[in-house]
Amino acid sequence: MRFFLLLLFFYIQYISAVPIHFKCEAKTYTNYTKGEWGDYSDGDLIKSLIVDKESKKVNWDSTELIFVPDFNADGIFQFYNSGKNEYDLRFNFVTLSLDETHRNSLLNSHLARTYVCNKTVPAF
Repeated sequence: MRFFLLLLFFYIQYISAVPIHFKCEAKTYTNYTKGEWGDYSDGDLIKSLIVDKESKKVNWDSTELIFVPDFNADGIFQFYNSGKNEYDLRFNFVTLSLDETHRNSLLNSHLARTYVCNKTVPAF
C-alpha cells in the first residue's frame, strides 16, 4: 500500500506544473582525473535541485541545465549542459537517487558523484 501511495505521489508531481525542489546529499564520489574514489560523511556535500517540467528547465546548485523528457517512461530523467563546465545528471524520480558527472575543461577535471535526494518545500 505504501508503494502505491508513493507512486501516486510521484505521478501527481509529474503532471504538476509547479517546480519541484529537492535537497540532494552526496554519498559517493569518483575522481577520474586523480584516480580516487570514496564515500562522503553525512552533510559533507549538499546541493539543491529544482525541476520545472513545464518550462523544461532545471537548476542544479545555481547552474541551469536542460531537461530531457522521460521518453521510455522508466522514471529516470536526464539533465545536462555543455561548455567548459559540463554537467550530466541522471535523476530517478522513484528512488530519488541522482548520478552526477561533472567535467571542467578549464581545470582538466572529471568527477562522478552519487546523491540521495529528498523533496523539500522552498522557504520563500
